[in-house]
Amino acid sequence: MSRGVISCAVLLCALPAQGAMTVLPPAVADALTQIDTPPQKSTLNEMFATPDAALENLRLIALDPMVEFGAQLRAIRALPTYCPAAPQPCSATIHTTLVALIDAYERSPHSPLDVLRLRAAVEALGVTRAGTSSDVAELSPLLGDPSRDVRATVAQALRNLCNAEAIEPLRARLQIEQVEQVRAALTAALRDLRQCP
Repeated sequence: MSRGVISCAVLLCALPAQGAMTVLPPAVADALTQIDTPPQKSTLNEMFATPDAALENLRLIALDPMVEFGAQLRAIRALPTYCPAAPQPCSATIHTTLVALIDAYERSPHSPLDVLRLRAAVEALGVTRAGTSSDVAELSPLLGDPSRDVRATVAQALRNLCNAEAIEPLRARLQIEQVEQVRAALTAALRDLRQCP
């Protein structure tokens, strides 16, 4: 049995049963909890034997709220590294996973950890640079989120999507935004969107 298949089997067997904390294999935990460097795509591919296995395992970790919090955040942020170079679109698997995470944590009670999860998923969707109308529609309502950090992150993600449809919701939010940090993010997003092709 290959190392990747064994790793996948171990990870899948570790999924939580009735609220138990998910325990990641040590190599996966080490790769996804380093603070000073992001997990390298080559390391993840080697750990899981193939890029497809690595992507599937990252997806499972990202969706599992019972996994160690830092590992989950890093898995969410690592998903876009498996997108092809622009202008090719990101895979439906990655896109669907990120949208599911945004939807789940947008509706959560907004604990501090859920705010960080939501921000990670929003950032990752922006990094995909998909630029679709559906992504703008997904993120725009979050410009009114109670968390100023979420609002600023959404502005940056909309800028990264490089879709002119984001200009109107960004302008509308700028007219009522009171927090200077968010106003700066909104202004930067509007400036950069004007330069998108």
